Amino acid sequence: MRNGTHADEAEGVPDDLGDPIAELRDFEEDASHGFLGRVLSALHRRSLVGQMATLAWTASAQAFFEFLGMIFSLFTPGDLGPNDPEKEDRNSG
Repeated sequence: MRNGTHADEAEGVPDDLGDPIAELRDFEEDASHGFLGRVLSALHRRSLVGQMATLAWTASAQAFFEFLGMIFSLFTPGDLGPNDPEKEDRNSG
């Protein structure tokens, strides 16, 4: 807020907001840029919170399935890597 005005709050407001709502088209006064900036920042804030909640659930679910896969891999027979003694026996003779 510079010099007692709210002009700095409207820096993130786009110039073209699209067509006006039909019922509000006949009003003489336009909404101030400060109001539009506050509305848009509130919308962005809510969108960010939703994305972070989705990320938290997705990351925790992926970590759970990764740990579950590690537990199941302990009980499944299979290739144990390049130092597997059974693999050396098959190749040598």
